[in-house]
Amino acid sequence: MGPFGQSAFALKISVLLLLLTVLHGCGSAPGLPPGRVAFPDEQPAGEAMTETASDFIGQEQEALDPAAPPQFAAVEEALARHDWLTAKSALDALLAAMKPAALASDAAPLVDAQSFTRERIQSVGESTQASILDSPAFSKKTPALEEQAPKDQEILASDNLPYEDAGINAWFEYFNVLIHWERGRVDDYDRDRVRLASLPTPKAIRYRLALKELEVASLADDSERALAAIIELQRFSVLGNDPGKLSSMFWEHLQRLNEEELETARRALPQQQAWIDLALLSRIEHPQDVLANLETWIIQYGDHTALPLAEALRTATLEDASIERVAILAPISGPLERAGAAVSDGVFSEFYREQSSSQIPRRDRATTAASIVNMNILLIDTGRLERIEDAYGEAKAWEADLIVGPLEKRRVEQVFEFQPETPLITLNRRERSSADQVSDVLQLSLAPEDEASQLAEAAFADGLRRVVLLRPEGEWGDRMEGALVSRWNTLGGSVASAGVYGAMSSYSEVLRSTLNLDTSTERNRSVRRLFSSAVEVQDRRRKDLDGIFMICRNAEEARALKPLIDYHFAGDLPVYAVSTADTRSKDPNANRDLNGVRLLTMPWRVDGGDFEPPSGDLGSTLSPLFALGADAYRLSRRYHRSQASLLPFYSGQTAELRTTENGNLKRRLILAEFDRGVLRRR
Repeated sequence: MGPFGQSAFALKISVLLLLLTVLHGCGSAPGLPPGRVAFPDEQPAGEAMTETASDFIGQEQEALDPAAPPQFAAVEEALARHDWLTAKSALDALLAAMKPAALASDAAPLVDAQSFTRERIQSVGESTQASILDSPAFSKKTPALEEQAPKDQEILASDNLPYEDAGINAWFEYFNVLIHWERGRVDDYDRDRVRLASLPTPKAIRYRLALKELEVASLADDSERALAAIIELQRFSVLGNDPGKLSSMFWEHLQRLNEEELETARRALPQQQAWIDLALLSRIEHPQDVLANLETWIIQYGDHTALPLAEALRTATLEDASIERVAILAPISGPLERAGAAVSDGVFSEFYREQSSSQIPRRDRATTAASIVNMNILLIDTGRLERIEDAYGEAKAWEADLIVGPLEKRRVEQVFEFQPETPLITLNRRERSSADQVSDVLQLSLAPEDEASQLAEAAFADGLRRVVLLRPEGEWGDRMEGALVSRWNTLGGSVASAGVYGAMSSYSEVLRSTLNLDTSTERNRSVRRLFSSAVEVQDRRRKDLDGIFMICRNAEEARALKPLIDYHFAGDLPVYAVSTADTRSKDPNANRDLNGVRLLTMPWRVDGGDFEPPSGDLGSTLSPLFALGADAYRLSRRYHRSQASLLPFYSGQTAELRTTENGNLKRRLILAEFDRGVLRRR
């Protein structure tokens, strides 16, 4: 993180500290973060949270009913469908309906349904009209609005809304904030949300704003913002909520901060020091170092509410320390030899790095075993074996404590069929997803579907709502489009058109059709036919778009498509791509055709550090597999700690990895952008 990044994070932490001070009252201590995640044989999460939430906020939780006033039902229903236009129409109609006819005068004693301007709601759907007309605001004689509001609501002063009930005014402003978000007006959302949150508003609105902020922060990969939202949510006791879930989310987002950010937070939030120290030591790789730091933590914070988590971490770390023999199952011969070599080189690179060697020794691939200090590695060539059971048998005969592999998807499926007894980290994910967790198996992979879903979230967080999609023909393109569009539609986005390209000669034609340039060309021809003299006209693309999803199998496709997008009058639209579009080259000249492309990439591409894949061909096309091998080795050193209930997040070289309940390691990459040929974090 550069100086600017450090100062930006310090500012965020300062704002968070200010928020804590405001929330907890002048002179009161902010208390401790949420208690802990649930562990076996502990009391139910709800009971544990009842105690720790009070400690966390420094006061009793505030009970509330988060429901909005009934007259806003039509607005809520439309927003639930991501239909901001109907929501805005319903809100405008409600605004008109609630204005007394004699608004210009000082008197507004009663709201009379006959005085409403009903023409304002004729443009919305019948169900929306019925919901508005049946609401209490349209009753024959409805008391003035201040009499409808709950007596304990706090008052929001407003210069813009002409109602006597300022609590109702706050609800109008709240729903306007949500409409900004649904429309993709991210700056307007941030501005009006901050303004509304800074004023005394009804508790239900404060709760709802924090809930929305948590959603937005998660989409934007902003853990500092998410932590602030969770802190606010912890203040409220809402019927039907699972308080233990918030506690787990707080701990997970704390893990996502890097060491510099945690150190900054530690200085800014001294009363959260125990939790931050626990997060810091959870990032340590070597089990013996973790154990030593855990003992110090327990001595220092022995009566802290995070003690059960620290003790569970100590137990898991002791199990990790007992792992001394790791077998690697990879194809180092046969058709997948180069892929297997990249993975095994990544494993041995991290293996030797851990030994603090100044130079990685040259390893003869004929040598399949290595041993330094308390770790032994056996490399088993699956390329020479017909059945994966045979490779597994060799690992068991060697008395392996943990197995990494296999790499091939079909062999991963075979592993799940015979239920291995030895702890296992696979290097691919099974084809058929299963909700049932297989004991002692973590599935690490480079599944592109994870990237497709994340790309949809990143673009939505940036304010895109209506897009076109470009993708290659074939099964890979089908899967990527399915994963991306499914997530995009769930978020509330829409795909105006999808272009499927084949050979490079088809790129321009597909783009013209996708951008509606064919229609524009035909329209221009019609205009020319109306005049006898020459008429200068220009094709125009469709103007209802916010951006483009460019799904490419490789960098060659991306470098051919992006200049064509610019040429076809769409250079002003942001273009989003998955990591396969990356050249993985540090030469700006090789990347100049990709300038402006926003793509997901692996951390080592933008953060660098001391991690560097081999140069040449291996450093480009196979570097993701080298990083996969490196992550596999590092995960083998923290296998038991990486379970979903303990330390589900791990910052690897392939991505930020999160362990799910069924043992999948979901990847979350970094959003970056090519700028003058250089890939930079966004």
